[in-house]
Amino acid sequence: MRLGPKTLVAFVLYLISFTTYVITYETEALIPFSVISSFAFWIGVGLTIPTSFYYTTFVKVKKGLPYLLTMSTYLLFHVLLYGIFYNVILTEGLGQKILFYPFFSLGFGVAVPTSPPLFLYWVSTSPGFWTFIGPFESDTTPYSLFVGIILSLLLGANVVTLLKLRTLIKDVKKSLLTLTAIPTLAIVSGTSCCLSLPSIVLYVIGIASGSIYSILGILASPIFFALSYYGLPLASVALLLVNLRDMNRWTRKIETYLAVKGRSS
Repeated sequence: MRLGPKTLVAFVLYLISFTTYVITYETEALIPFSVISSFAFWIGVGLTIPTSFYYTTFVKVKKGLPYLLTMSTYLLFHVLLYGIFYNVILTEGLGQKILFYPFFSLGFGVAVPTSPPLFLYWVSTSPGFWTFIGPFESDTTPYSLFVGIILSLLLGANVVTLLKLRTLIKDVKKSLLTLTAIPTLAIVSGTSCCLSLPSIVLYVIGIASGSIYSILGILASPIFFALSYYGLPLASVALLLVNLRDMNRWTRKIETYLAVKGRSS
């Protein structure tokens, strides 16, 4: 099987990432090697994603104010504030009080290399930035930043496509509610990785309640928390992809109808 240029480059980047990861066992220069390993790995992941994704979410989308505002606002939330929601829910769920005080701090750090079976975990979490806003901490890891960028592209494209679809529907004097209720609902439910927040609430219940833990111990397990943090944002990506595909299909149908109607009139 012949590999394309993108696939070959991605494969080389994966090799570089794993090689620099192995080197960290024999050196104290954790920061540069962690940065190289993470950058190489996640650029490789970005190259592995089909080109059609970037074309649909960036190249062919009108990059006006709605697109740029949606992208930048969500990415800022995802990088700076998303982790705070986890910390607030976990803290309050465990019955601890949060007392706010004026404080702001930024920091950068790397993790000590794990054993090879945990390579993917290490390259997903190191290096990272931490932010303190009062007592609230938010950590930005390579994984969260990468998923945040993907979600930002999807949200921007969804919003622009929805606005275009609404305009087309007005042109053909159709009901806005009938044709856009489902796409709008999907965007609302897909934003800011909301799918994961109910799972974190369940996680809190699981570790705070002995009776629930005895019945459904999985709720209190690190596996469940890992699935919430890693898996559910990807579910948001899938939801927004499906939503964007459906709206693009509606847009093409209406544009075709208007073109045919224009030629016949």
